[in-house]
Amino acid sequence: MGFFTKVGQKLGVADSKLIKNGTLALGNVISVKQTGLATGNLGNQDLVCDVTVEVVPLDGSARYQATVTHSIPYMYVPQLQTPGASVAVRVDPADKTRIELDLTHAVPDAPGAAGAAAAAPAQIVLTSDDGTETPLETHQANLTTAEVLATGKSCSVDVLAVFPLGQNDAKGLPASGLILNVHRDGAADFQAQMGIHIPDDKTAKVVVGAKLPAKWVDAGTGNTDDNLVAPEWDKI
Repeated sequence: MGFFTKVGQKLGVADSKLIKNGTLALGNVISVKQTGLATGNLGNQDLVCDVTVEVVPLDGSARYQATVTHSIPYMYVPQLQTPGASVAVRVDPADKTRIELDLTHAVPDAPGAAGAAAAAPAQIVLTSDDGTETPLETHQANLTTAEVLATGKSCSVDVLAVFPLGQNDAKGLPASGLILNVHRDGAADFQAQMGIHIPDDKTAKVVVGAKLPAKWVDAGTGNTDDNLVAPEWDKI
């Protein structure tokens, strides 16, 4: 292992190959301990944390604990520290103790709990910017971004936070985290969180404080955390 690899691990740099090729599993968060290190610029920092999870293999095999040092956007840390928090993880098939957090992937259901509310992720994840091929993965629906844009109702979103996730989406494009306040006619506002690739020609406009056009779809659960949101890139 080279010097720069060791430094990268200490700073919580994610292993992109493991995230791309590792086996998907559910990770029930046990503890999140800040190391005192941070990356990024002031006001847009990621906190380097030691994250211990209970790994739940999706093939039904035995659960076990594993720890990874990971750079996490600071606004996500309180969510991971919330009791019952879960994340998607990627497991090295050759060494199951070696894992990475996959923050751009929807939290998978535990084996035998497909569709169960107990396995529902709170985070909305858009895995592609055009929605033509990649599903918009949630526990309530399986819609593409294109379907949200085609069938959804018009709304506007205020950008509350935008930050690099240090990971790529399903198409290999760099993903950014967005926290949005969604405004709808005749309905209460709600907050949406997602990991998504922002087209290069839109990055200058997707900044904190910006108001952007979007479409939203009611998941039909009565819980706004389940609603699906997609920015209308062609109108930005």
